[in-house]
Amino acid sequence: MQENVEKAPILKARAEEPGTNIGRCRVIELQPNDYASAIYNLHQDDNNRLNPDGTGWIVRSFFNLSDDKDSVLILREDRFDPTTEVRIPLPAGSQLIVDTQRFWHAVWHVGPEPRYCLITSYTSGPELDAYIEKYHGKPQDANPPLPQQVIDDAQTSMQRRLAERAATLASQGKRAAGAVAFDDDSESDSDD
Repeated sequence: MQENVEKAPILKARAEEPGTNIGRCRVIELQPNDYASAIYNLHQDDNNRLNPDGTGWIVRSFFNLSDDKDSVLILREDRFDPTTEVRIPLPAGSQLIVDTQRFWHAVWHVGPEPRYCLITSYTSGPELDAYIEKYHGKPQDANPPLPQQVIDDAQTSMQRRLAERAATLASQGKRAAGAVAFDDDSESDSDD
């Protein structure tokens, strides 16, 4: 929207800096949360379902606008397996480019103030690769330490909350996203 561009020309320029196709671009606000809430809210984006064949893969850039040195972006390859987790610190000015359709992700924002972030969807390709190389982008592989008991307690909390949500939806005649319903009385149509 033009009125937003007029209010934030520096953010517009920042989003356009890689020189690649831009999809959705927005500033988000996140209130403080805890680790258990963050992993309960892990999700994957659906960025590429409608892409025409032969076009670049959509990835997301997270540019931290506030100084949240104790907060982390949580990435997991498997939503329910904490051994696949990577936690990336979010100090002011940090920028991450993530395949948010591949990774389950959420932010654990320690607080105490709201967190602000510019999130921009980019089409992957040579322009984005050159931008990452220009700023010496590198894979993140080291996690800030987190006691195993905190991880275990959060996993238990996530499983409990997911079960409670599924029970509530079932009582309303609905099912949770990602749930599969089977009719035990029907015969399978598959040949395997």
